[in-house]
Amino acid sequence: MPRPALPPNAKLRKDGRIEIRVQVDGRRVSRYARTPEDAWRIYAELEVERSRGRIRRSGWTVAAWLERRLAQRRSLATSTVREDRRLAGIIAERFWGRALEDLSPLEIQDWITALPYSHRTKLKVLQMLRNALAEAEALELIHRNPAAPVKLPREPRRQTGRAWTLDEARAFLAVASERRLYPLYRLMLTLGLRVGEAMALRLEDWALDPTLGVWRLRVERTATDHGHGRRVSETTKTPASVRTVYAPADLAEELNAWFERREAEARAPGWQEEGWLIPASTGRMLLHTNIRRDFLKAVEAAGVPAIRLHDLRHTAANLMRQIGIPREVRMQILGHQVRDVHDLYAHHVEPGELVRAAHVLEGLFKDDPERGHWGQKEKTGGVETPP
Repeated sequence: MPRPALPPNAKLRKDGRIEIRVQVDGRRVSRYARTPEDAWRIYAELEVERSRGRIRRSGWTVAAWLERRLAQRRSLATSTVREDRRLAGIIAERFWGRALEDLSPLEIQDWITALPYSHRTKLKVLQMLRNALAEAEALELIHRNPAAPVKLPREPRRQTGRAWTLDEARAFLAVASERRLYPLYRLMLTLGLRVGEAMALRLEDWALDPTLGVWRLRVERTATDHGHGRRVSETTKTPASVRTVYAPADLAEELNAWFERREAEARAPGWQEEGWLIPASTGRMLLHTNIRRDFLKAVEAAGVPAIRLHDLRHTAANLMRQIGIPREVRMQILGHQVRDVHDLYAHHVEPGELVRAAHVLEGLFKDDPERGHWGQKEKTGGVETPP
């Protein structure tokens, strides 16, 4: 009688591998093969090992496996690592000493559904657990990913932010120009800086490019704070966020005027010079909470729709699109990641294009009818861009 094509309890997986399964202490242990011949050989070896008591489980707990994965992600931005540790803590709180092999889809489904967190946090927790177990499965520590079939019911997508119109942005800046943090808001609205990037700018980041004759800003770090503490991350949110941007002439004039005020403030008693481009009135780094408080007061005084501080970046991106700055140039100015391989080959942004974008942005927040558009010849004599 010919033997079956596969050993007993073996299963052909969707990825083409053959899973050979045996029971050890009431739990299933799996090994994998690529061909039926290898499957029968592994099955025979497993039977011998089981009879001699040599089969062992992986020995990995959920907490230990998550810690291993977190240790491999230290090269990421500080804020990302901190968020990963928060999510891992939520998982470890429930499954701290549990072996990877002991997790079941139903247990994970009931746990994730009952978590007292927002829907967004639940999704991020589930994704982390799913990715961690998928790696364990790929390394053949477990025979299946118990988090793979777990799902959360969808929630209606909520609008998290909005962008001002050009008239609203102008109205806000007209009021904010009387406030000390006006240069910060102007930078964010013109060049789309993240608030942490604007806070972490240093004096040496602002300089005149001798080759191009345009003032440039180097963005290469971000700042975060927790409560009343200050912290500067030496890395930006993504590698693409490290960038050089060029300032429109009107923005350069306003920033250079700001330096005169900054020098006067630095002569006051109690000033603690730390080298920030736009510091607090004491010379130290600004705090997010103080910026938000001042921003909300300026918004109320201007009578424009209330938005988040981060929405100044959204507004800048939207205004750049409206005046015709190409997508690739916008991505370079804003520090966005390249989204697909086609973008790598479609267009390489040269410094001259960034300078031209600065000329197009000049006068954007002043009602200037002669202000240029990307598809038009500029006042500075630029060459018309072909369609």
